Amino acid sequence: TITSPKNGATYPGPNAQVTGTAINVTSKSQIQVKLNGVNVPFSYNASSKGFSASLVLRNGSNSIVVTATTSCGTDSKSVSVSIQSRVQNQL
Repeated sequence: TITSPKNGATYPGPNAQVTGTAINVTSKSQIQVKLNGVNVPFSYNASSKGFSASLVLRNGSNSIVVTATTSCGTDSKSVSVSIQSRVQNQL
């Protein structure tokens, strides 16, 4: 489960954090966190089953996908987030 961010969230800048829980996994190696199709480093707490990763978003829409794989199969959850457009004054 992805706890944060919520699907459709808009950030004022490129820095974001993804957090959530991955139940029924026994090690970090059973989890993948991807931003726009690229694996990103993350931390995992085996006792709480929680994971988190710091992300640097690109302009426009960004896809965050977390996948957990166990002997029972694979499950993925995803959210889409974006950076708030900034209008620059032209002087």
